[in-house]
Amino acid sequence: MLATLTDAFETAQQWLFETAVQPLAFGLGAGNLLEDGFVATGWLLAGLLVRPVERLTRHVGALRDRPEAVARRLPVRGDEVGELAQAFYGLLAQLRERERSLRISEDKFAKAFQSNPDFIMISRISDGRIVEVNRGFEILTGYSAAEAVGRT
Repeated sequence: MLATLTDAFETAQQWLFETAVQPLAFGLGAGNLLEDGFVATGWLLAGLLVRPVERLTRHVGALRDRPEAVARRLPVRGDEVGELAQAFYGLLAQLRERERSLRISEDKFAKAFQSNPDFIMISRISDGRIVEVNRGFEILTGYSAAEAVGRT
């Protein structure tokens, strides 16, 4: 597979060099720069191949750094990079839906926990440290949540 890609790249580089760069260099009287022109043609092709993936990577990085930001969709492409972007947007939509569902669930739990008149205390199994208490705990024990949370 890698050999096939390498051959295709070399063929494209040679074609671009022979059809565009070499005639231009001779036309400008810069035949002494042909070797540099050939290398530059390879870098140009590499940049054209890498640029879409680099752009997608920057886009994903921006969303990672600011998850609340609205994702501006990249232009739809009909190649592998386009498929990768579409898969990414699908995963992003699923993630945001799960986060929304989790927030709703957390809000319901917090309301039920805090509004329950009974004594409720949540502690860690590993060390018995109090993580959360409700109003019923405060009334029954006389300790405020600020006094109790973090203690064993």
